[in-house]
Amino acid sequence: APLNTNYRIQCWGASGGNSIVGQGGCGGYVSGEISLTKDGNLYVYIGQKGNGRNQYSSSYMFNGGGYANKNDTQCGLSGGGATDIRTYKTTNGDWDDITSLNSRIMIAAGGGGCGNASLLCSCAGGLEGYDGVYPKYQQHQGKGATQTAGGAVPTQFQSAQNGTAGTLGKGGVGGHNIVDELGGGGGGGGGLYGGSGSSGAHSTSFFGGGGSSYISGHPGCTDKTLTFTNTVMIDGAGYQWTSTKGAQVGIPTIADQSIRQNGYVGNGYCIISWISPSL
Repeated sequence: APLNTNYRIQCWGASGGNSIVGQGGCGGYVSGEISLTKDGNLYVYIGQKGNGRNQYSSSYMFNGGGYANKNDTQCGLSGGGATDIRTYKTTNGDWDDITSLNSRIMIAAGGGGCGNASLLCSCAGGLEGYDGVYPKYQQHQGKGATQTAGGAVPTQFQSAQNGTAGTLGKGGVGGHNIVDELGGGGGGGGGLYGGSGSSGAHSTSFFGGGGSSYISGHPGCTDKTLTFTNTVMIDGAGYQWTSTKGAQVGIPTIADQSIRQNGYVGNGYCIISWISPSL
């Protein structure tokens, strides 16, 4: 922090990966004002957009987007990573260090792999993330995270590989399909807790769940040492949250980024600005 003054911090979480027929779940938005002491340190971690169908990764998208396991060359969609603010980082800067994760004071969740914001599918959450939505096969989709737990393990589809649960800071991993064609299960979005990955299917792409957002000082969130005032929390479908889900207001736009169906699309983003500094 360059001055003893109040700062406004805004974070946008990354969106999940796209399939041929569906767009990734949109990222969420959080903002708030905080008083900082000159030369005090905060650490900003920017979420990575999820990989698309058959763009295999054996590791998480940066800052918690769950990847998707493959069957030969075919795999599902990765979840998007969260964008967050921390008070602690390790010497090597690992985003998934447990002490560092527990120091997060603001988190804009990431969207699950594949979804459709107009259907409230796979989007990043406010206090709670959205489930993947797939008619007829709903029980096999990834589940949204909450303030206290990651998205639950879905029901396994036949003999396909199942998805895994979301955990602190990490989306679950998507399972691979029974046969080597047309994608597979989607990974969950990152967040305070990550959404779960979906089960693999027979020959299609199922959807991961959205992560949960968090702001220290916001209604419904557990306070930490540093807290924010004038907080705003908007999920990936554009609905504003206080202690409950409210009206659809849409996510604030960024000049060089994209908004779709009231949610955020792309790699994560953060803006920090000071408020009436005393020079």
